[in-house]
Formats: sequence, structure tokens, C-alpha cells
Amino acid sequence: MTDQAYEDLAGVLDRLPGGFPRTETRVEIAILQRLFEPEEAGLAVHLAAYAETVGAIAGRATIAEPGTAMNALNLHFHAAGCYA
Repeated sequence: MTDQAYEDLAGVLDRLPGGFPRTETRVEIAILQRLFEPEEAGLAVHLAAYAETVGAIAGRATIAEPGTAMNALNLHFHAAGCYA
């Protein structure tokens, strides 16, 4: 994946109430690159603001093996301290 995954994620984040405004310097993309691997950013755009099953998220993301991809994202968020 290229920077497109980060561009897509920035767009999704900007639609949230707190926003994620774009800048001329594109520093917001650099921040996302520090926080997420490209695959994680690509998957994060398919997450909803409410709890869902892995199957529902994988269906939107068209993931053939949802358990593997979602487990990787779950481990990353846990390691990053997003939840206990």
C-alpha cells in the first residue's frame, strides 16, 4: 500500500466530530504513518464507531481471512495502549 491508505484514513477521521483537518505540509499524514502500518491504516477505515463482529468488518473490507488481519490490528491497538 502507498500513502493512499493514510489519505483514506485521514478522510475518515476528518468526518468525526473532532475532525482531522488537512494541512499544506501534510503533517497529519506523517502522524498517521507513525501511528499505523499501511495495512492497519487500510483496515482502520472500515471500522465503525460501535462494536461489530470481525465478520462484519471483514465483509466491508473484503478480507479473505478476517481472523488473521483483525488479530494483527487488535494486537497493535493493545500494544499501543488503546485498551487494557
